[in-house]
Amino acid sequence: ERLNLIRKIRLNSLVLDKLLKRFSELEICYDIRNKGLLCGIELRKENRPIKTIDKMPVGHYIAGESLKKGVYLRTLGNIITIIPPLAIGKEDLTNCGKSPEETQMISSIYCLNHSNLIIESSF
Repeated sequence: ERLNLIRKIRLNSLVLDKLLKRFSELEICYDIRNKGLLCGIELRKENRPIKTIDKMPVGHYIAGESLKKGVYLRTLGNIITIIPPLAIGKEDLTNCGKSPEETQMISSIYCLNHSNLIIESSF
């Protein structure tokens, strides 16, 4: 059973890699770092870390907006962490890779990238 979990994690990390390539196409996603099923996406605008969105700390804003879509995205400042459960099914993880407009996890970041929100970055 343990070997099946390790195999599932390895296969799912390949699925996550494909999903992360979609994020790299978004201007607001400055850097993407991942290892296995752990991932961090750094958000920047005009090459500066994003601090606030609509006068709200970026972490609070992203958590609130993603919860409206049924997903909790934890942030560390301007870095979004994605840590799916180790035993997540391939189908559930694959569903995250649909078009940004249809995907719950991606759509929060996609909306930030394509919005007219007031985004304040540090200097």
